[in-house]
Amino acid sequence: MSFDNLVSETVKEARSIHIPRSLGRGEHELRRRLFSGEQETTASVLFVACGEMFDTLDFMQWESEVLHQEIKQELDVIMPTSVANQLNAMITALSTDLFYKDPIMFNYVCNALSGEPVNFEVFEPATIEELACGIIEVLAMDSDGNPPTFAPEVTTFISVVLKEQGLRPFGPFEFVPDNGVSEGFDMVEDADMVAYQAQERVATKSDVLDAVRERVRLTHAGLNALNVSSDKRSDKLKQV
Repeated sequence: MSFDNLVSETVKEARSIHIPRSLGRGEHELRRRLFSGEQETTASVLFVACGEMFDTLDFMQWESEVLHQEIKQELDVIMPTSVANQLNAMITALSTDLFYKDPIMFNYVCNALSGEPVNFEVFEPATIEELACGIIEVLAMDSDGNPPTFAPEVTTFISVVLKEQGLRPFGPFEFVPDNGVSEGFDMVEDADMVAYQAQERVATKSDVLDAVRERVRLTHAGLNALNVSSDKRSDKLKQV
């Protein structure tokens, strides 16, 4: 199977994860581990866990301080900043159109969904892996089965990030207009350098696919632990 086919299948699998509004209650200790950061997870799983704890999606409209306080009272935990950022980023992506319209917010959401520390005072472009995983995770939660609709400002931003790495849009970035990158084959005469650059591009694409697979794996594992059945996963998240 070709790399692009592998990416396509992984993207298809991720997009099959849709979260219902009504969920059974999982174990208290599991939720405590998730929100305390003791157990690695994804923003999608944190979002679902909130839905089952509060039995409503109204928490998406709460001020973040209020939500964090409610989680603390429910689970007796103080969320680490990285976990809080993951949850806040997913809520922002699902409750506003900023992820799709504003390249700055798009970048911050992708940064935060990775679970890595984020400095919101300084703009730090997300890595290609963070962008790919952020796109897949949000679309898996928010997609209605149609191709993603991102503003030109956002697709241009993605295109520039890819271009800086000498890459044309591929896999998770298939919706981004062609950025005209030749991938270096007609710019370098040295055969060894051409081969090296080709290997670097293959390695980068492989890293992206591995990162997306891991994000999907973590999401599946978290939903399984929360007893979200496979038939419920196929339900579409209703408009919020």
